[in-house]
Amino acid sequence: MALSSLKLWHLLLLACCTLLPDMALGNFVNFLGGDNKCEGQVHLQYHGQWSLMCGDGLGELEASVICRELGCGSVKTMLRYILTPEEMKQPWLYDAQCRGEEATFSECLLGSWGPVSGCQCQCVAAIICTGGTTRQMGLVDGSSPCAGIAQATGISNFSLRCDLHEKEAGVVCRQLECGTALQWSRAHHGTNGYHERKYLTCQGTESDILHCLIDVNFLEQCDLLTYTQIVCTASMLSVQAAN
Repeated sequence: MALSSLKLWHLLLLACCTLLPDMALGNFVNFLGGDNKCEGQVHLQYHGQWSLMCGDGLGELEASVICRELGCGSVKTMLRYILTPEEMKQPWLYDAQCRGEEATFSECLLGSWGPVSGCQCQCVAAIICTGGTTRQMGLVDGSSPCAGIAQATGISNFSLRCDLHEKEAGVVCRQLECGTALQWSRAHHGTNGYHERKYLTCQGTESDILHCLIDVNFLEQCDLLTYTQIVCTASMLSVQAAN
């Protein structure tokens, strides 16, 4: 016997609600873990619980839609965080594709959902929008604006006080238009020498230190006593000019 149109529609509705995230519940996307409503890790509603957005799956267009939907202006920068093992147990959205003109993130083409093992970088996407806290970065307590201790303000769960090795220092110098790095941190952790795991990991080609991979689990293990100042090439030019 053929199914009635009403019964068929009921079955399709059940299938839809089983497979799709909770877009009809409101607040499908939100920021969590930031200092204000316009920054933080990207969290999504999925079957009544918060899920995470894979750091590899969020681009500039997707971030711009999220900032605009939340009334936070445009994208200031995007970050990628490695979270705690407990947070890693949540479901993940692996990727999404937006045109950039969508009114809400749920209007974008959303990819598949699953465990963190399907997220290549094993990191969560985070965004700082222009409507959030003004952030400032620089080198302080040094001989010039291009030498000193790296400092960042207005960014939650973020520090530049340790593990800025050659590649990370190079990104800082370039971002501050101070040339290349001449001196950087050579921190050692514990009694076994250098610890390969770091709070910040850069490839060296990033235009902003916030584009590097951030491991919040490792921040408390930083050995600040072994921290050394960053010195960029432009600082030497300033000294020569003064002499």
